[in-house]
Amino acid sequence: MSEKIKNAPSRGPLALVSVFCLSLCACESIVDEREQYSLSEETTHSYLDSRLDFLRARVEEYPKRDDYHYQIASVHFEKGDFNLAVSSLDEAIDLRPDIPRYRYHLGRIYLKMGEIDSAEINFRKAAELTDAQRYSGVNAALGYVLALKKDLPGAEAAFRKALVAEPDNPESYYFLGAIYDLQGRKDDAVKHFREYLARGGRQYRSNALFYLEKLGVEVDTETSAQEKE
Repeated sequence: MSEKIKNAPSRGPLALVSVFCLSLCACESIVDEREQYSLSEETTHSYLDSRLDFLRARVEEYPKRDDYHYQIASVHFEKGDFNLAVSSLDEAIDLRPDIPRYRYHLGRIYLKMGEIDSAEINFRKAAELTDAQRYSGVNAALGYVLALKKDLPGAEAAFRKALVAEPDNPESYYFLGAIYDLQGRKDDAVKHFREYLARGGRQYRSNALFYLEKLGVEVDTETSAQEKE
């Protein structure tokens, strides 16, 4: 998802718009990867319906296989049937409550549905079940939801945990910069936007440059030239 920078009288709304992009940059897709063909919409629906029939048959044969419910949820998600996807993930969780990715993807679906509180609950549970030293996505997603709820201290803490797992990920520096900007912490905001640029961040480079300019920071011409390329 590309971002459009709009001139605004205050920096707060712009920062929240920036944080909104986290849902795509930090969260992996629930949909199982498969080869991409040039399929018509009719063919795509036919494929998904056939996939559902196959998976439901497997559930009948192996009722204790939690992964089949997870795969069914992915098909419902791809079809846009989010309530059915939630139901299938709930069944997977009932069978294996110890698997964090089920809670993580359930949080993503609730987020897609606009049910922010339910998304937070599931991202928190996924974070509890995940080794914070190994994977940044869950805490990044939690930070995004907390930013939406304007819990900036909580969002900051979650993004900092994401950095522990993946210290070279430039996006976490960017979102921390946006959070600090919302809090009026200029020095911290500048530091993290600079870190984002220094670590080769590309997706939000124009926004980072915009922020730094608005914060009164001069950006070297080489960095500006890289943005224009």
